[in-house]
Amino acid sequence: MLQTIMLGLLLSALMVFYYFEHKRVVRIRKDIHSVISVTGSRGKSTTVKFLCALFQKAGFRVLGKVTGTQPLLIYPDGSCRRINRRGSASILEQKSVLLKKASIVKPEILISEIMSITPEYQKIECRNIINPDYYIITDVKDDHLGITGDNKKEIAEVFLSSAPENSKVFVLENEKGSFEPSQKRFKDIVFLQEDLKIRDRLTDSVQPGFYQTLLFAKAMCEEFDIGIDLLEKTVEEYEFDDKVFFKREIGRGLIAINAFSANDVESTRYIYESFKADFEHYRKIGIFCTRGDKPDRTKQWIKSLQDDRWDFDELWVFGPNYSSIRRKKYDFSVIEINEKDFERIFSPEAETFFFGFGNFVGSGEKIVERWKGLGEGS
Repeated sequence: MLQTIMLGLLLSALMVFYYFEHKRVVRIRKDIHSVISVTGSRGKSTTVKFLCALFQKAGFRVLGKVTGTQPLLIYPDGSCRRINRRGSASILEQKSVLLKKASIVKPEILISEIMSITPEYQKIECRNIINPDYYIITDVKDDHLGITGDNKKEIAEVFLSSAPENSKVFVLENEKGSFEPSQKRFKDIVFLQEDLKIRDRLTDSVQPGFYQTLLFAKAMCEEFDIGIDLLEKTVEEYEFDDKVFFKREIGRGLIAINAFSANDVESTRYIYESFKADFEHYRKIGIFCTRGDKPDRTKQWIKSLQDDRWDFDELWVFGPNYSSIRRKKYDFSVIEINEKDFERIFSPEAETFFFGFGNFVGSGEKIVERWKGLGEGS
């Protein structure tokens, strides 16, 4: 009997606590003029960072948050500060860190990358915590299969169904097929068409995939009455994150491409094809960085490396899972590498094109740091 009473009191106390917490979240949210959430498979962090830079240049007081290669808060003056986590990432961070900081900073615009990948958590994060006015879906890739969804249409459904009913949703026109028929249930969804003028402004020094970020930025310019000239100026002055992507000369006749953060096969393949033609006569080395906690991603990559005719001369595997990778048959040799090999393997005599892919966290980070110490980026 006493245990039942104690359990009842505990449940009552929790209900009171969550009631007042919800009221506090709603109160903070009401004080922010506009909230923009960015979800999707790829390009979320880049889109949040660039939108923050754009709104800052336009004179808005903006607070941003990204959770990509490293979790950051972006302050109204453009400075970034890393979020120190005591444990694993949690959607409650959106309340305890982002909204708490917003209550102090008092931004006019709040821009946040969506953290969660499971359908249930995405809905809670978007609808109950962030409740955005504008909801950007960057793209839909076959990543996190079995967690977000089993195919692109299921993943698209999760992204779209997580949006609050009062949000204005922005999606690229070329992704439209993934959102049918679910889009019919959503009234305020905008499909952004190609813009050749914006595409023509891109150069080889701009990271692959940035074009889609510019299309979303242009849409926000139209929503907030920001001139296109300011968008162009922001592009000219924007500093790209070399942890996300770079092309770097690491020695005479040695080119390194950091594509570790692309993660999925489709995006990585696009980056590879975009750059390899410039180095057709070079020796091509693929560097596959693996993670022990991403076995499904490794399986996807093994299938692609077997079926998609990657024309590497050699594939170097760094990190766990080498034994499961080498057992398969490929059109190239597979070699395991370790940190102690770095000094020797990244200073060959022949012209060499190094292409890093797979995963950034852990093994990819170590190779990127090594490359950054060897040459100048572009």
